[in-house]
Amino acid sequence: MSSNQTDPEVLDTQVSSGPDEPSFEQAARKAMPEGEDVIQARPVVDPTRKIALGALALLIAVVGWYALADQWTPNSTNGTTSAYVAQIAPRVAGQVDEVLIEDNAIVKAGQPLFRLDPSTLDIDVETQTANRAAAEQQAITYSAAIRTGEAQLANARAQAASVRADNARIVELAETGAYSKAQVEKAKAAISASEAAVAAAAADLARVRAAAGPSGDKNPTVRAAQSQLERARQLAAYTEIVAPGDGFITNLQLTKGQYLQAGSASMTFIDPARQWIIADFRENQLGNIDPGDPVEVLFDVAPGRIFRGHVESIAWGVSANRPTSNGLQQPQQTTKWFEPARRIPVRIVLDEPWPEKTRIGSQASVTVHSGGMANPLSWIAQGILRVQSLLSYLH
Repeated sequence: MSSNQTDPEVLDTQVSSGPDEPSFEQAARKAMPEGEDVIQARPVVDPTRKIALGALALLIAVVGWYALADQWTPNSTNGTTSAYVAQIAPRVAGQVDEVLIEDNAIVKAGQPLFRLDPSTLDIDVETQTANRAAAEQQAITYSAAIRTGEAQLANARAQAASVRADNARIVELAETGAYSKAQVEKAKAAISASEAAVAAAAADLARVRAAAGPSGDKNPTVRAAQSQLERARQLAAYTEIVAPGDGFITNLQLTKGQYLQAGSASMTFIDPARQWIIADFRENQLGNIDPGDPVEVLFDVAPGRIFRGHVESIAWGVSANRPTSNGLQQPQQTTKWFEPARRIPVRIVLDEPWPEKTRIGSQASVTVHSGGMANPLSWIAQGILRVQSLLSYLH
């Protein structure tokens, strides 16, 4: 074909840009060898669209997983280990005489921890011992007084009986003229006097008996002195402070010569016999959590390991931190657009031994399997927690 001849198909597709300017397609056809067809260009697809669609799909999947996980596999990363903790303080005031342990020591029940100077309390014991002896001596004195009063009463009664007998004879002989009327009156007066003497002796005996009280250990004065003595001995025994049970001593703030008031804490005792985890969950995560639900726990102190446990209980309330004025609650002022979710503590216990290096306050991540552990959501949550356990080596 001659180069000066014009192809009708080319004329049909030619885009006019001027009477003398060839089109791009004409230039391409002229550059191609004769007999070859023009290759049509394919449309180019923008890769950013695929990326945007993929990101949108991923976002929807993440949001959906987040909503479902909050209901059926809620997770908390701010769990902390807890145990019963007691502040160790003396029951009596005194100067520290000896510290018998070191900080962070492991102790056994009844093991002495420290001692106070017992000299002052030992003096109190001696004083109360003397008071007890004085009370016993007083009781003995009253017993003797009671015996004396009983003898005096018996003598007064005997004298009164003798006077009455004499009076009866005088009255009988007076009828025969042996005694005068005046002598009879005198005999009657003697009877009255003897009866008054009996009454006085009986009153004295009753007074002594009332003052003496019961005899022996039932005597109130003796019992009071004995109680004071036992109390003094007990306070003296309190100068040695011992461990309340098997556990650990921490935060020791004590040295010899230091003066302690009664009730002032000087160290902390941790009882490891009972431990648990407190994990805070948002309120919208509590919808399906119930006591007994299985739990998986990841401790920062034991990376790479997952521990099994269960929900023991859910707290019934938390402090609202609402101020009051004049006895009335005040509204809480806030400038936040979105109020942060309130968190509720959930108490969790392990079904297996605790990690050896766990400390009170150790960090833990907790996943509660509210719907059980044999479902797809639980499987995904288990996988995520295991990935976290491996990443925890990097913390």
